Amino acid sequence: MAETIPQLFFRQAQRFGRRPLMWAKSNGRYLPLTWDLIAKRVKALGAFLLQQGVQRGDRVAILSENRPEWGIADLAIQQVGAWTVPLYPSLNEADILQILSDCEPVVCVASTSQQAQKLRAVCPKVPSIRTVVVMDADGPFASHERAWDQAIEEGEGEIPKLADLVGRRMEQLRPDETAT
Repeated sequence: MAETIPQLFFRQAQRFGRRPLMWAKSNGRYLPLTWDLIAKRVKALGAFLLQQGVQRGDRVAILSENRPEWGIADLAIQQVGAWTVPLYPSLNEADILQILSDCEPVVCVASTSQQAQKLRAVCPKVPSIRTVVVMDADGPFASHERAWDQAIEEGEGEIPKLADLVGRRMEQLRPDETAT
């Protein structure tokens, strides 16, 4: 049977474990991010999304530049059977509103406070949005917003309770389903 992207990712993560998957710049230096670490974060963010009520086929928007968290978010979204809606960070509020009104996401992920501000401006006009996660968070946050690290931490705490649900969602995925 053909594998889905999340199934392939987790198989490779198990195979390569502590080897670097990607490198990320931090304090002027590039540091390795291992397969194990990325897999742990994908599982945690996936559990957080389930905790937020994300269902199969729901849309989750990512408003971000290319960065490790983008890939983690995309894999976590697919892992729970939802669809990733990528948004260019250069889009203005009017364009974002048009796209989000059309796809009706339940969760949005923003890279920076600047990108989160665009979402704050459009969220009242898109009632489907329940939660916004901000990667580079410097707060303060509205009640429906979470810092990336907080979402990961909340998700990690939910993994034991949601393991069966995550497993069922992964089993239900099919290679020909919409992912993004």
